[in-house]
Amino acid sequence: MAEAPWREALRRTRRPPGSGLGGEEGRALRRLGLLVPVANFTGAIDVFVFMFWVLPPSLPALHHPGHVRMLNEVAFAIYLPASMVAGAFLSTLVALPTLRWLEARRPPTDRERWLVLRYPARQVKVSAALWLGAAVVFGALNAAFSGGLAALVITTAILGGATTCAVVYLMTERVLRPITARALAAGPPARPAQPGVTGRLLMAWGFTTAVPIVGAVVLAASVISGASMSATRVAATVLFLGLATLAAGLLAIAMAAKSVAEPLHSVRDALGAVEGGRLDVEIPVDDASEVGLVQAGFNRMVSGLREHQRLRDLFGRHVGEEVAREALERGIELGGEVRHAAALFVDLTGSTALASQRSATEVVGLLNRFFSLVVEVVHDCGGLVNKFEGDGALCLFGAPVEIEDPGGAALRAARQATPARVLASARALEWAAPDERERWRREGVTTLRGRNLPTELAAPAEADAAPRAAPAQPAASG
Repeated sequence: MAEAPWREALRRTRRPPGSGLGGEEGRALRRLGLLVPVANFTGAIDVFVFMFWVLPPSLPALHHPGHVRMLNEVAFAIYLPASMVAGAFLSTLVALPTLRWLEARRPPTDRERWLVLRYPARQVKVSAALWLGAAVVFGALNAAFSGGLAALVITTAILGGATTCAVVYLMTERVLRPITARALAAGPPARPAQPGVTGRLLMAWGFTTAVPIVGAVVLAASVISGASMSATRVAATVLFLGLATLAAGLLAIAMAAKSVAEPLHSVRDALGAVEGGRLDVEIPVDDASEVGLVQAGFNRMVSGLREHQRLRDLFGRHVGEEVAREALERGIELGGEVRHAAALFVDLTGSTALASQRSATEVVGLLNRFFSLVVEVVHDCGGLVNKFEGDGALCLFGAPVEIEDPGGAALRAARQATPARVLASARALEWAAPDERERWRREGVTTLRGRNLPTELAAPAEADAAPRAAPAQPAASG
């Protein structure tokens, strides 16, 4: 039978939260288990000191101010530790779904992910309940002496609780970032689940700056209305409010700023990496507001760039890197373009006999080595292999990527196989640069199959023969 949640929470309260977890998640929960009680404890001390030591107890006209203060001190000494214990239990109860999910070391369900994203708000509800309880208890206690004092106590407790709850929210949201990142690893929420930049800044200003200023305004109004307060007491009250506002405001604004700046810094650093040519970067999405949507958007952008690069690489393997770059950067025009281009045909003689004398594995290995050499030579000369067909290859120079001397490039590539069976159209010599033209000699005239007019042929000069591989006897024409 499953253990009741309240029994499990009571059992877990006896040990530090996250004590059974390692890594960043465990450290985050342990930090949170320390910082939230400290924030509530500090806020309670500040409110009590302000109410019963800074403000004059005689403000609502009491007959025995010393007795009232002592009674509140005793009640405070009892309520504070009791509320801390109750807060630890309630906080553990709120954290149970997250603790169970983290300890199971599995992806979260939709409900578990949503509870993680709403964890700061749920933690604030625990703190708000404790502060509301304090307002009720101390308000009822002081109502027996003065209705005005009770109203002042309740107002002060609510204002102090609001300030403390704002700090608790910002603190919880920031400390839980490692757990939030793990919850959002499967994908960001469809809509922001936490206050964004505007909401956080308004929260930090409203509850940690505006609330204490409201207290100062109420104090000033009380003095103007005739309340009995010495100048020293007024100065001490204003000084306390000013220092409290500076401390709480600085802490809240710093946390709100960091909650926005830190994710943006990660995006900035990742953008720098992408600008430097790295596409393997990915930043953790650790924010459930629009800031997290920016992080997720960056990851989607980089994923798209990786896919674009992969397609470009695959495309480039088929048509060559230069052709792929030209097509991606300039696009392809329908109808084609008129270009001066040269073609080089490479074919193996005796391949049929070779296939009958060697095994298929040997033949494929020989063809792969030969075509690797063909690709290397053609690429070095600025051309590309348009297609492989059986034991032959069609190589193009000047199309689709335009080069300065397509005829000379094709002739230069043809000379780097073996010169024994290399033939070229003499017309290609007319297009070639003079330094390449001088490396060829005319070889007579022949009529090619499928053509009516004779074609004048040319061959490399014997002195320029410089084979780069074992003779494979390719025949080339252009």
